[in-house]
Amino acid sequence: MYVTLRLTDPDERDALSAFLEKHECQVEELADDLLRVGLPHELHEQQARLEVDLYLRVWESLHDSRIDIVS
Repeated sequence: MYVTLRLTDPDERDALSAFLEKHECQVEELADDLLRVGLPHELHEQQARLEVDLYLRVWESLHDSRIDIVS
């Protein structure tokens, strides 16, 4: 299961990728402001979105930024 993210600040792409990879996510750059994130285990779509959303809320609270899940 993959989730696509849109960054409001593309300069954070590398740091966000490293953060997600520390949590064993697979990260692929689709564009300067788009990342595709895969989880290390199989989940239903809704569960996967919730897990990625939790990682993003932690990221946002630490970096004062906004990341959107687009698909």
